[in-house]
Amino acid sequence: MRKIIIVYKSYYLLGDRKNMDVKKISKLEDCLDMKKLYEENFPKKERTNFYSLLSGLYASFELYALYDKNTVKAFVHLNSTADFVHINYFAVSKLYQGHGIGSQFLTWLKKKFIGKPIVLDVELENQNNNNNFDRVRRINFYKKNGFVLSNYVFEWQKELFSPMYYGKLDIDEFKIYIKKLLLEISKIN
Repeated sequence: MRKIIIVYKSYYLLGDRKNMDVKKISKLEDCLDMKKLYEENFPKKERTNFYSLLSGLYASFELYALYDKNTVKAFVHLNSTADFVHINYFAVSKLYQGHGIGSQFLTWLKKKFIGKPIVLDVELENQNNNNNFDRVRRINFYKKNGFVLSNYVFEWQKELFSPMYYGKLDIDEFKIYIKKLLLEISKIN
């Protein structure tokens, strides 16, 4: 059985796949492969201009991609604040979903930001929505990876979201942060 080693600076993960690398993306030309992943994983109303993820409002955010050889299998767009890490977008290529890659990438994030709570936003279950199955699947995926669904609910793009977090999150700090972020996003959309 082979061991997988995912390396970014001094962070390592072990698993049973071939070598994969996590790379921080900082140049526009390096993120073109992620645009397709972004568009296939997020409904249009939940997306912003993909290229703005590396500039402007999102200047403090970081973009990381999980590569197997030259193929992008997953990416994460996040902001590391003093109090927590906020995952803005997290996506695994539909071709590789269900193979443990998302869990492996989350484990890498937990080790990279050890001691810092990690928070992300999920659409709440809605039986009247045609993507309810995907919503439930996402929530269960994050629960399986140790995330807890909070009681705090906010609206964005006429959808209800709730934070899920790993670690000890000060929800009041997050509320201030997300309200400010959503206000800034609404100014540019």
